[in-house]
Amino acid sequence: MPATIDDVASLAGVSAATVSRALRGLPNVAAATREKVRRAADLLDYVADPAASALAAGRTSTLGLVVPGVGRWSHARMLELIQDVALEAGYDVLPVTVSTPGVRDSVLARHPFRRRVDGLVVAEVPFDEFQVSRLAEGRPLAAIGLELDGVDTICADEFAGIAAATEHLLALGHRDIAYVGSASQHDHLVAPSARRAGFVATLESAGVAHPDHRLVESQLSATGGAAAMSLLLDEPEPPTAIIVASDEMALGAMEVARLRGLSLPLDLSVIGVDDQPVAQFVGLTSVRRDVPRLAQTACRWVLERLADPAVAPEPRHVVVRTDLVKRGSTAAVRT
Repeated sequence: MPATIDDVASLAGVSAATVSRALRGLPNVAAATREKVRRAADLLDYVADPAASALAAGRTSTLGLVVPGVGRWSHARMLELIQDVALEAGYDVLPVTVSTPGVRDSVLARHPFRRRVDGLVVAEVPFDEFQVSRLAEGRPLAAIGLELDGVDTICADEFAGIAAATEHLLALGHRDIAYVGSASQHDHLVAPSARRAGFVATLESAGVAHPDHRLVESQLSATGGAAAMSLLLDEPEPPTAIIVASDEMALGAMEVARLRGLSLPLDLSVIGVDDQPVAQFVGLTSVRRDVPRLAQTACRWVLERLADPAVAPEPRHVVVRTDLVKRGSTAAVRT
């Protein structure tokens, strides 16, 4: 059986509290006593419990992460990147997924991070200022993809990304363009409203109509993209181009179009969002979001505030550039 702190204390003739202070290098322990404790620990091959030491020091060496889920590439990638940054700094990551409003309410009620993490990152989960404050409980927190006051936030330039995609299709001669966005609308979640606004504003600037039936909402998944594409193709005059709010949706939409006998991109141009690795291999034109910068910056902000609470007196709000990566899924409108 491994030696315990009480075993070390007994051999050294001191209290367990003194053993803890001596092995952690804290003050108020005489040099002779500290040496005696270390000698006893060595003789017993005592290894301190890292979790217990962290709690005793008032830290858990763990960061909390809230993501909608890991079914989408962008959220799974954020988890990987945040774990990498945290691990390099000596921290673990405790992830919690929030896929529905009901789960979101449950998380807020259960406080899964209480006394378990030193700081938090919230990634594209629609919490408001009150809710993130309740989650953080005074700990450092950074948010990805949210528009909030009082905390550090970083998001992609969603408006510009969809505007660039729309401009690209207009330049190819398309005038009947559909946009399929997220079914989840929330005042503090940047992407849904900003993307829709970028689409509408670009069409209006070009003097192109955007009827309501060309603005569709669906799930951010291949299934959601397939369902939206089916609805659009069932119309008497289907669109000649479609922009969807994720690459996963684009893959589902493209498969439905092919099954309906359409030639891509001659009959239908398709643009996705994120530019995940699979987009390159299927030739998908996509709005690239700098997911590494979003995730790594948010995590580093939390670590910086843990190291020095006064590192940035005012909350930081950064918008990261998006880029349109053109590939073979878009082409000039067929005349």
